[in-house]
Parts: sequence; C-alpha cells; structure tokens
Amino acid sequence: MPMLVLIAFWGSSLRRIYASMKFLFFTLLGSIFSLIAFLVLRVNFSSLDFYSDFFLLDFPIVIQIFFFFSFLISFFVKLPVVPFHSWLPEAHVEAPTGISVLLAGILLKTAGYGMIRFLLPLSSSALLVFNLGC
Repeated sequence: MPMLVLIAFWGSSLRRIYASMKFLFFTLLGSIFSLIAFLVLRVNFSSLDFYSDFFLLDFPIVIQIFFFFSFLISFFVKLPVVPFHSWLPEAHVEAPTGISVLLAGILLKTAGYGMIRFLLPLSSSALLVFNLGC
C-alpha cells in the first residue's frame, strides 16, 4: 500500500493514477494465490509455524503441486516474469526516482527470496516431478 500511495501522489504525469491502479490490481491478483495457499496450509495442517519442523513435513504430491503453482504465480507477479510484468514499466515510468529505486532494489527482490523461502521447501517433490531439480 505505501508504494501505491507513493506512485499515485508523487508520480510524474497524469498517468500516475493508472499506473498505481495497475500496480494494485496485479499485486492483489498475485497475492490471492499465496493467500489461498496459506489458507490451505492452515486448514489442513493447523499451523503456520515456519520455524518448527514445518518444512520437514512430507506433503502429498497433489498438495505440493498446488503449493508450487500457487506460490509460483504469486511470486512471478512480483518478480516480474512475462506475462505478469506489464505493471512494471508503468510503475517505473510514473514513480519518482527514489520510489523507482525502492521498487527495483527492494520490492522486486523479495519475490526471489520468497521463492527460495517458501516455494522450494514446500514443493520439493513437485519440483522433481517437473524435473526442475532441487
């Protein structure tokens, strides 16, 4: 939300509202997939404690494939990977220089960290099924 406000209020032209709404739409759309995955974790396994033995549990392959695709789509929106990248040029062009630096330097890198932190441990067998190694 802070990035949305910064782009919307301190943007460089009249298209700043369009850019901020596009940023919001893609961010919310991507977040829905990770929210659903976290809800499935909570309902089926009654815990979201990632610091215990949670990553050592061996989930069924169907659940791992579900985690894989839901987190993959969610992180691909924030990374941004084609075809989920169309919000990025708008946001960078309309944002002031400092906000664009924050966007590129911090916000986009969190998706890479999220893939390492959640996608790899929760769906390690699914990665082997798709021959992606791990």
